[in-house]
Amino acid sequence: SIEVAAKNSIDISDQKARKFKINDFQRFDKILVMDDGRCVEYASAHELLQRDNSIFSELVEATGPENSSLLRAIAAEAKSQ
Repeated sequence: SIEVAAKNSIDISDQKARKFKINDFQRFDKILVMDDGRCVEYASAHELLQRDNSIFSELVEATGPENSSLLRAIAAEAKSQ
C-alpha cells in the first residue's frame, strides 16, 4: 500500500507524521511518500510534481484535471514564497 505523510520541517523534534488529504499537502515544507514501509519520495510538493514517474504526482493527477491544475499552481506559488 502507498502511504503519504506530510510533516512541517519547522517542527523537526516532533517525530509524528500525520496523514492528510491530498489537497492539504501543498502547504507543507516536505512530503514523504512511503511504499511498503520504505521511503520512496521525499521533497517539497513542487519538486515531487516536477519529477517523471512520481507517485505523489500520480496521486495529484488522480484528483482530476481541474483540481490537479489548482494543486500544481498552489505548489508553484508556495515554492516562490
